[in-house]
Amino acid sequence: MHTLNYFVTHTYQNYQEFQEIIKSDQPVGMDLIKAKSATFAVSFNHTLEHLINEKESDICRLCNFYPTKNSQSPTIKNQILRRLFITTFKYMGMEVSGSMIKILYDVGDVSKHGTITRKFREISSYAQVEECLLLVLNQSMKPNFYSIHKGIQVKCDNGKIYNLEKVINICMGILSTLLYDLQILDSVPDIWSECRSFDLTPAEADRTFCISRNIVEVPQYGDKGSPAMLKQVYDSNVPQSIRFPKKDEPFNINITVPVEVVATPYLKKPR
Repeated sequence: MHTLNYFVTHTYQNYQEFQEIIKSDQPVGMDLIKAKSATFAVSFNHTLEHLINEKESDICRLCNFYPTKNSQSPTIKNQILRRLFITTFKYMGMEVSGSMIKILYDVGDVSKHGTITRKFREISSYAQVEECLLLVLNQSMKPNFYSIHKGIQVKCDNGKIYNLEKVINICMGILSTLLYDLQILDSVPDIWSECRSFDLTPAEADRTFCISRNIVEVPQYGDKGSPAMLKQVYDSNVPQSIRFPKKDEPFNINITVPVEVVATPYLKKPR
């Protein structure tokens, strides 16, 4: 089937290439992560569309959905997509809102068209996708410690910011599970094993950044100005590993950029 072939040769391959880039020694600010996340998002969209074409009735049955068929209604494809965007999926013990799929779907669209103006959208412009630095608080042992990593974020039209790497990982897991449930795949790929790990020891975290003369040294991020800083918490109790801080988890470190820039110290060994 076309869905299976496209998923294996495009979507899964693009996902693996995204993981290679996010783990590589390429610095933030060169738009390589942004470009690869966009390439993956486009192929993710195409896989969904191929799947709807081939398994329309099965998807409707799985989502308990019956599309309207008249001249005044949106296309069947668009009705099914909207249904998927409001469906709650179960993945690795989590309940994941279909809005995650919608965000990634819009990332794919804006990467192709630059901007989108349709009424039902989460983001409007490709400029809302940007590379960033992740400041990660690790609470797995005492005292707490921090590490800095390159990342990718998307800012929705409502002002809410998402860690796009995490959105990609979760959506890839959901898509793989959906393809298995619809008998496209014989088994579910172990997507989470391919994600980079933030489970560092304090010694490993020390190599991600250092403080010298009260100046925080962070990886080089190119010549496009300072990147955004996204604060995250490593949580060994949840399968998605990192998350946004809760209200009772104030960071006791604050890093602003630009700062003294050195050659990517933490990227000598990919993690």
